[in-house]
Amino acid sequence: CATCGREMSLTFHHLVPKSQHRRTWCKRRFDKEQRQSGIDVCRDCHSAFHRFATESELARAYHTVEALMAHPDIGTFVRWVSTQKGRHRTAPKRR
Repeated sequence: CATCGREMSLTFHHLVPKSQHRRTWCKRRFDKEQRQSGIDVCRDCHSAFHRFATESELARAYHTVEALMAHPDIGTFVRWVSTQKGRHRTAPKRR
């Protein structure tokens, strides 16, 4: 996994969520290649990204691995899950 480093089945995470690709602000900010770029992550980390940030927030503020890890909830979860074996669900949403 590109974030927690565990060796597990991986899923593809678009750094700019596909739901945002047609939005005008997104087209102005990111070229097609940037919109299509992503990382391979485990299901636990992928679920955490979408649990702790909206798709708009992911596109606007968390479109790099460094930014994702800087998010307080995502970073905390990824650091914890990196020490675990097997699948772990994310904690309930805190909003």
